[in-house]
Amino acid sequence: MIQPISILFFSRGRGHGHAIADMLLQQQLSASGAEVAIEFASYATGLSTFRSREIEAFDLKLPENNG
Repeated sequence: MIQPISILFFSRGRGHGHAIADMLLQQQLSASGAEVAIEFASYATGLSTFRSREIEAFDLKLPENNG
């Protein structure tokens, strides 16, 4: 029996762009029929982007602007 693959995306939280791109990757992987469990971790605007689309993400509790 093949085990599902688990992926954790660390998505940069500054702005919406990284979160949106990561969600598109999630959609493509899910559409491929692969057994994939995907979770996200983000912060600031990125986190709110996931949550506004009802996608749960771990809150890294970082400020919007960080190194």
